[in-house]
Amino acid sequence: MSFDQSRVTAFYETHPYPYRPAGIVGDETLIGIPGDLRFINHYIFGGRRDFKKPMRVLVAGGGTGDAIVGLGRQLATLGCPARLVYIDLSTRSREIAEERCRKLGLDGVRFHTGRIQDLPDLEPEPFDYIDFCGVINHVGNQQEVVDVLASRLAPGGGMGIMAYGQLGRTGVYHVQEMLQLAGAAQEDVKTARSLLAALPGTNWHRRNDIFKDTANEPDVEVADRYLNPADRAFTVAELRDIMNAAGLDIAAFVPSLFYEPAAHIGDPALRERVAKLSWIDRCIFAELFHGDIAMHNFYVVKSGQRPDAARLLGEKSAIPIMASIPAGLAPAVENGRFGIAMRCGPLTRQITLPATEYSAPILRAIDGQKTLQQIHRTLPGNLSWRAFQREFALVFNGMNGIGEMVLSMTPIPR
Repeated sequence: MSFDQSRVTAFYETHPYPYRPAGIVGDETLIGIPGDLRFINHYIFGGRRDFKKPMRVLVAGGGTGDAIVGLGRQLATLGCPARLVYIDLSTRSREIAEERCRKLGLDGVRFHTGRIQDLPDLEPEPFDYIDFCGVINHVGNQQEVVDVLASRLAPGGGMGIMAYGQLGRTGVYHVQEMLQLAGAAQEDVKTARSLLAALPGTNWHRRNDIFKDTANEPDVEVADRYLNPADRAFTVAELRDIMNAAGLDIAAFVPSLFYEPAAHIGDPALRERVAKLSWIDRCIFAELFHGDIAMHNFYVVKSGQRPDAARLLGEKSAIPIMASIPAGLAPAVENGRFGIAMRCGPLTRQITLPATEYSAPILRAIDGQKTLQQIHRTLPGNLSWRAFQREFALVFNGMNGIGEMVLSMTPIPR
């Protein structure tokens, strides 16, 4: 189907997305990937961003406001003198986002209704961070839009992106095509639900467990997934090519371990072959290997500027920060391993990570405030700094790999 900007605009006026009814609770604690400052700091700024300095943030395609609310609240909590800018095609979506910001007292956000391509005229100053979550899927010319956003990045800045995964959405586009053939309009949610209910067990959508609860989802979600006039999913290779053409490098996919296929292969010979691939080729291999990645969450920076936050492992003043595990808790270690859940969009994988007798005490000591040096001093025995570095690196590589731990030179509260 050819791209029609007016149809996309009309769609989001009718179906402002994501679904956020009046009286929604949870905005006071809203944080999501990629718009989590802890991850932004780690993967874009190498863990060294000083949030006491001014920061310009753009939410490109802000919808009903999850990203602008989440980022605004986090930056306000840090006392960061930030300037936030929002742009979206839909007036109705923008109004919902504005109301949510007003309720939280997030003043000073600049709201625009329009195309991302209009940004150079609307906001001539560059941005330190651009949030582009779930929007690349619904624009007509992905390369043109990414090129515009890349041109708006300040030196050392980067973008957080969510793009639909092609393989993980197997069946979705079959349903879309059937609805088009049946002449369903973009408001015809009833017909979409009827078709979904009629699908036989042999249908690819019915066989895709990711979308098994569609019947319980709100109408806006059903419309956005099956009746959207512009919807495209991507492979890792396609995303790499689009970003590279815009002068950008993919800095990381989150969780990174999901994109490291060797971690999931038992045969040593095959694992060694895969381990020799370049990082991005391993990511491509992993997507094909798993076959069910429905969302790619990733960060990009200017070409040649991919930071290495792992270098902070050698700095005593670095602070490890957990994404969701409360301070003082640690998984039970048994036979040199512990089990833990790894989440990737709608997916959850139960995996095991290597551990030693020091892993649990290290994990329990992490509270988002203590430095590596302070954590080292809490451990029993006379563990040297070098030995502690090895022990902590084992913990960090696993927990960072599942998207649970990052490093920072300053505390960043949840």
